[in-house]
Amino acid sequence: MYFQNTFAHIEGNPNLREPQVQAYLKVRDYFEAGNTKPALVNLPTGVGKTGLMAILPYGIAKNRILIITPNTTIRGTVTDSLDPRYEHNFWWNRKVINIPQNLPVVIEYEGNPNTLHQANIVITNIHRLMQHTASSLLKIVPQDFFDMII
Repeated sequence: MYFQNTFAHIEGNPNLREPQVQAYLKVRDYFEAGNTKPALVNLPTGVGKTGLMAILPYGIAKNRILIITPNTTIRGTVTDSLDPRYEHNFWWNRKVINIPQNLPVVIEYEGNPNTLHQANIVITNIHRLMQHTASSLLKIVPQDFFDMII
């Protein structure tokens, strides 16, 4: 219940961009209204999609989320921005989470399933979902392992 129990300063946070906050509120309202179909968010270049990925689970997801990137370069960029071990990670830098112990556990999945249960956020690229590989997430975790997929 990490994403339900951890306070994230999103609404009224002057360090977040307005499109990030508005997109977050729209998605939160969508799921609070009881919708179960996927939500689609379309943001223009430069408004902070990685930041939206960082705040989106709070108050919506419960335990664990999966962020899927299209390639390893973008996976590395997203991981670097969200790595809580880095003092300039998004949550800390934008004052979304102000208590270091409350930062989420983020892992970059590269095929080792032993670390998955510890994570609040798992970041991988689309190739790690391919059914033909032994380390495919689709083969090693149950369908309900992730509360949210971004």
